[in-house]
Amino acid sequence: MRNIKYKLYYPSYKKVFRVTSITFGKEGIIDNVTIPMKDVLPEYYGDTDLALALYPKDKIELLEFTGYYDIDGNEIYVGYIVRFAIPNPTGYENYDGEWVDTTQEEPCGEVVFKEGCYCVKYPNGELLPFNTPTAETCKAPIIELFEVIGNIYENKELLEKEITR
Repeated sequence: MRNIKYKLYYPSYKKVFRVTSITFGKEGIIDNVTIPMKDVLPEYYGDTDLALALYPKDKIELLEFTGYYDIDGNEIYVGYIVRFAIPNPTGYENYDGEWVDTTQEEPCGEVVFKEGCYCVKYPNGELLPFNTPTAETCKAPIIELFEVIGNIYENKELLEKEITR
């Protein structure tokens, strides 16, 4: 069974926070969110949790945990920015005997839920499903070879750097 967790982007702070609980009203609309206050003001609140009344509630962005982890063991959430972490190194030795690295930088993509599965969506619109096997002989999901490098709220500029594949 998949572990259901969320993080929250709150525009007033322009930051992503861990979520400890969410309560919903009768209409299914978020009523209250509890975040660790140590994430907001650690110097004043230490390890206490605080239930924040977040307004406007329609501006709250919940980031859902995908159930997957990156190559370093970090949790991957929808809205995170990832890139392939194991490039295929290429290059050549020049006349001076120095190695010239010609490895192309891997493009960054946003983690989305689309077409019934979690995918990496690249700026050119290409989708790479998480469950794509890493190789014909290894059926491990490709996402295990990616690394989290940011999120679309705090690091949007990472996606703006278009790299042709």
